[in-house]
Amino acid sequence: MKRSKLLTVLILVFFSGFLRADVGQTIATGLGRGLVNLVTCPAEIAHYVVYDTADINVPGVLTGLAKGTVYTIGRAFGGLSDVLSLGFIPDDRSLYKQMDLEYYVWDEKWLPPDEKGKKEIQNKKPEKK
Repeated sequence: MKRSKLLTVLILVFFSGFLRADVGQTIATGLGRGLVNLVTCPAEIAHYVVYDTADINVPGVLTGLAKGTVYTIGRAFGGLSDVLSLGFIPDDRSLYKQMDLEYYVWDEKWLPPDEKGKKEIQNKKPEKK
């Protein structure tokens, strides 16, 4: 039994030298991002409660809870897919991009644009060509 384990380890060590360096980086990125998102996915509830409350006041608590729950599930599945695929799902086809999520919850916009910013955009006249 011990010999078979030793032989397996030796074979893996031998063939690991043939792997490209970026494969290890892809696996580390996928596992790291996946585990972080599995742990931090409940923060999506707080994220959307804060965002919607700042945007539409009292009803924002309810809409934030609903959106946060949906996006928590989405981020959890994104993290799970990263862990299970070892990060080999291309970024443009990842679950995060399909749900319009940033890769990490702390990269999301936690507050809506302020009223001043909205008014400046609305009052800006189009340039003549």
